[in-house]
Amino acid sequence: PDSYFVIKEPSKPPSHFFLELDRGTMTDKRFQGKISSYVSYKKSGEYFDNYHTNSLKVLTIVDTPTTNRLQNLRQTTQEVKGIGRMFWFAHLPDITNQDPLTTPIWHVAKDKHPISLFN
Repeated sequence: PDSYFVIKEPSKPPSHFFLELDRGTMTDKRFQGKISSYVSYKKSGEYFDNYHTNSLKVLTIVDTPTTNRLQNLRQTTQEVKGIGRMFWFAHLPDITNQDPLTTPIWHVAKDKHPISLFN
């Protein structure tokens, strides 16, 4: 990932995140391979061994002006088995112009409507 971070809310377990910044240069096939690697990494137990948690969301921030790239990455991700609700997507302008934690700007790979990262 481009980054790893943890957010701790009062009275809740910590939430762990990998962050990917997509600039639109990766092919669908290569991106799908990356998604498969994340799924394998978590299922293998190595993620737990390294971070001592099973909590993980992979946030992909898309730095392109059109919605096509975001939708394409979501579609590509949906084709990978075992993704669950681990992969979330948002546009960079939405991240910088709104509260990225509580505003419903995140698109989970298999969900139809955007949601907030935290309620």
